[in-house]
Amino acid sequence: MVARQLGTSARRRKRQTLNATVSSANFDDLQNRLQQHLGTRVTLHHGEKRGRIEIEYYGNDDLQRVLNALGLAPGDS
Repeated sequence: MVARQLGTSARRRKRQTLNATVSSANFDDLQNRLQQHLGTRVTLHHGEKRGRIEIEYYGNDDLQRVLNALGLAPGDS
Protein backbone atom coordinates (compact mmCIF):
# COMPACT_ATOMS: atom_id res chain seq x y z
CA MET A 1 0.00 0.00 0.00
CA VAL A 2 2.85 2.41 0.81
CA ALA A 3 4.48 1.62 -2.54
CA ARG A 4 1.20 2.36 -4.29
CA GLN A 5 0.89 5.72 -2.51
CA LEU A 6 4.47 6.60 -3.41
CA GLY A 7 3.76 5.75 -7.04
CA THR A 8 0.70 8.00 -7.07
CA SER A 9 2.68 10.82 -5.50
CA ALA A 10 5.44 10.46 -8.10
CA ARG A 11 2.88 10.55 -10.92
CA ARG A 12 1.32 13.73 -9.53
CA ARG A 13 4.72 15.41 -9.34
CA LYS A 14 5.53 14.31 -12.89
CA ARG A 15 2.18 15.66 -14.12
CA GLN A 16 2.75 18.99 -12.32
CA THR A 17 6.24 19.24 -13.79
CA LEU A 18 4.88 18.48 -17.26
CA ASN A 19 2.16 21.12 -16.88
CA ALA A 20 4.73 23.67 -15.67
CA THR A 21 6.96 22.87 -18.65
CA VAL A 22 4.11 23.30 -21.10
CA SER A 23 3.09 26.56 -19.45
CA SER A 24 6.70 27.75 -19.48
CA ALA A 25 7.01 26.93 -23.18
CA ASN A 26 3.77 28.81 -23.89
CA PHE A 27 4.96 31.84 -21.95
CA ASP A 28 8.34 31.78 -23.69
CA ASP A 29 6.57 31.70 -27.05
CA LEU A 30 4.27 34.56 -26.05
CA GLN A 31 7.20 36.58 -24.76
CA ASN A 32 9.07 36.07 -28.04
CA ARG A 33 6.01 37.02 -30.10
CA LEU A 34 5.52 40.20 -28.06
CA GLN A 35 9.20 41.10 -28.51
CA GLN A 36 8.93 40.62 -32.27
CA HIS A 37 5.70 42.61 -32.50
CA LEU A 38 6.93 45.51 -30.37
CA GLY A 39 10.54 45.44 -31.56
CA THR A 40 11.95 45.65 -28.04
CA ARG A 41 12.67 43.47 -25.02
CA VAL A 42 9.55 42.17 -23.28
CA THR A 43 9.65 40.17 -20.06
CA LEU A 44 6.72 38.18 -18.69
CA HIS A 45 6.61 37.50 -14.96
CA HIS A 46 3.95 34.91 -14.25
CA GLY A 47 2.83 34.02 -10.75
CA GLU A 48 0.18 31.67 -9.48
CA LYS A 49 -2.58 34.30 -9.43
CA ARG A 50 -1.14 37.33 -11.19
CA GLY A 51 1.69 38.47 -13.35
CA ARG A 52 3.47 41.42 -14.86
CA ILE A 53 4.53 42.40 -18.36
CA GLU A 54 7.65 44.57 -18.67
CA ILE A 55 8.24 46.42 -21.93
CA GLU A 56 11.58 48.17 -22.27
CA TYR A 57 12.03 51.37 -24.24
CA TYR A 58 15.03 53.61 -24.79
CA GLY A 59 13.98 57.24 -24.89
CA ASN A 60 10.90 59.22 -25.87
CA ASP A 61 11.04 58.28 -29.55
CA ASP A 62 11.26 54.58 -28.73
CA LEU A 63 8.38 54.91 -26.25
CA GLN A 64 6.28 56.55 -28.96
CA ARG A 65 7.13 53.73 -31.38
CA VAL A 66 6.11 51.09 -28.79
CA LEU A 67 2.86 52.93 -28.04
CA ASN A 68 2.08 53.09 -31.76
CA ALA A 69 2.72 49.34 -32.04
CA LEU A 70 0.22 48.86 -29.20
CA GLY A 71 -2.31 51.02 -31.05
CA LEU A 72 -2.13 53.86 -28.53
CA ALA A 73 -1.86 57.35 -29.96
CA PRO A 74 -0.56 60.24 -27.85
CA GLY A 75 -3.30 61.84 -25.79
CA ASP A 76 -5.56 58.74 -25.85
CA SER A 77 -7.40 58.31 -22.60
